Amino acid sequence: SSKIKNHSFYMYTGKECLLELEVLDKDVCDILIDRFDNAIKFIRKQEKIIAQINIMISPILFAWLTCLGDKIKLISPKSEIENFKTFLNKASLNYIE
Repeated sequence: SSKIKNHSFYMYTGKECLLELEVLDKDVCDILIDRFDNAIKFIRKQEKIIAQINIMISPILFAWLTCLGDKIKLISPKSEIENFKTFLNKASLNYIE
């Protein structure tokens, strides 16, 4: 169903949590809306745009966030920030000589 599509990445599922992403490039808003449709919510905190989404955490989600590069930043929850950092560090080890 579309609810499952909006809350997970393909066949990968995990624990569901509320992610907050700071949008550092406004063009990313369209990408987020295209991927998550009505499941995503945008709020303003001071001068920042924050995207909120209830989603199942998976390695594929982290890989997808990585594709957005410096245009987005995972800001909450702290436990998932640490998991994302671990994901990035493990991936980078393949390129250290």
